[in-house]
Amino acid sequence: MAKAFLSLQQILTSMISGKFAITLHILTLLSKYPDDFLSSDFVAGSLNINPVLVRKEIANLKKHQVVESKEGKNGGTKLIKSAKDITLEDIFRITFEKVTLGYSKNEPNPACPVGKKININLQNLYCDINKKISSQLSEIPFLNSQASSKIFFYPPYIAYFYINNLTI
Repeated sequence: MAKAFLSLQQILTSMISGKFAITLHILTLLSKYPDDFLSSDFVAGSLNINPVLVRKEIANLKKHQVVESKEGKNGGTKLIKSAKDITLEDIFRITFEKVTLGYSKNEPNPACPVGKKININLQNLYCDINKKISSQLSEIPFLNSQASSKIFFYPPYIAYFYINNLTI
């Protein structure tokens, strides 16, 4: 019989995609060039995505006071918060308010013994998932304080980025 609940690893696998990966990539690139304003075209070139997607995530980072932007010929974006002060939980919270795996499109039948409780049980499950994700990610610095040139993900995503050796 299959497990009824997803493991934390499966949840994180779903989370570490799209917006989270884009945001992490943007922050990694900005931390490589802390004194420079990087254009969204430059960042998009590194990600190999449309600059509109980059600008969307940069707007979110700006809203959370992690980056500043300036317009014009020499415009772009740079970090205003020290990369050493950012945890993966911060990035998670900036990117997602919370993880929600979804609810039924139709309102469950309140007369059904399952239907009358399914949404509250899902809400409790999602709350627990978010607590576990936050707890684990809060312990992981964006920049490894022992080797400030490294940025890393939590296992099973052991993908090390050596910022000082990163070639753009």
